[in-house]
Amino acid sequence: MKIGPGTFRLILALTVVGYHLTRYVFIGHAAVYAFFILSGYWVSKMYENKYRPAKNGVWIYLLSRAWRIYPIYWLILLMAYVMNYMLHGWRYWYKIGEYGLWEQLQWGFSNITLLAYCQTNPQLLSPAWSLDIEMQFYLFLPLILWLCRRINVRWVLTFSILGMFYFLWAYGLMYRAFPKFLPYFIIGIAMAKGLQFNYVKSHISVLLLFVVLSIHYLVPPLYEMTVLGKFSAYNIHLSYVLPLVILPFIQKNVQVESRGNDAMFGALSY
Repeated sequence: MKIGPGTFRLILALTVVGYHLTRYVFIGHAAVYAFFILSGYWVSKMYENKYRPAKNGVWIYLLSRAWRIYPIYWLILLMAYVMNYMLHGWRYWYKIGEYGLWEQLQWGFSNITLLAYCQTNPQLLSPAWSLDIEMQFYLFLPLILWLCRRINVRWVLTFSILGMFYFLWAYGLMYRAFPKFLPYFIIGIAMAKGLQFNYVKSHISVLLLFVVLSIHYLVPPLYEMTVLGKFSAYNIHLSYVLPLVILPFIQKNVQVESRGNDAMFGALSY
């Protein structure tokens, strides 16, 4: 039975939820990176087919992305502040009050716009770091696609991978920086432009993923570094690799026609 694209997104979303709710799910970040690939694919196709040909297409595109993200984000952020006050009183705000004026302005800007939220402390919605990366991708997408037309998507992907390696090496510089995740988005863009990543059959890539995960649950040292140590350096770097393991499946999945409840499952994942 084929898994529809909406169902696959829901599986990824539930994986992220499981990562935050239980210690036994250790691949939450890998699921987020798979989302980045899907975002690169779907958003670039939408931009090229719908917004780029339109008059003032870039601005309309940016407004559509803002309308998709900000209302629900602001609502949940408000709910989080109310809940935090009910549980902890003014303790959170006392900490913000200890900052200087510039730090307070920076903190307020990132909470409102999501931009640079990854570098903000404290974070009341720590999972929103991925939305920061998404928003940065939305802003840079027109430029990225222009570069892909000028110098070929393969070169853009190569340069982005080099940038990723630098930020992995300079770990202490910026813990979560947009260039570190850019290759995943560009892989999705490359897929949309016809580049093939079918180095194995799609079902073989899924089987390989299950084998890798099973080994990490069954081998005690690996279990300790993943299930028991979700924030270990090993697990952090494993998360970068796992989406690439199932890349052939991802490429085939986006081509599956959405039928029945699949669209609803995709909406639930959002």
